[in-house]
Parts: sequence; structure tokens; C-alpha cells
Amino acid sequence: MDISTKIKMAYAYAHISEAELARRLGKTSQAFGQRLKTGKFSSDDLDNIA
Repeated sequence: MDISTKIKMAYAYAHISEAELARRLGKTSQAFGQRLKTGKFSSDDLDNIA
């Protein structure tokens, strides 16, 4: 299972949308969506998501 799938499962489990997670991270939903497509997250991004 790749990191993007794990992140999608986590925000679904938390009952928030992708756009809401992006807002909480201080990113646009478009930029966050692109990161999900590529699966390229920095360690700081992953810490903030966690």
C-alpha cells in the first residue's frame, strides 16, 4: 500500500474531506491533490498529517 492510499484512508477514517485536510495543512486543495497523485511528501508534511 502506498503513502497516498494510507493518507486517503486516514482522512476518511477521521471523517474529514481531502479539502479540509489540505486547509488544516495550510495548502491549497489543488496542491495537496497533486501531492496525493505523485505520492511525494516531505517528512515535515507527513509529520503534520500525522
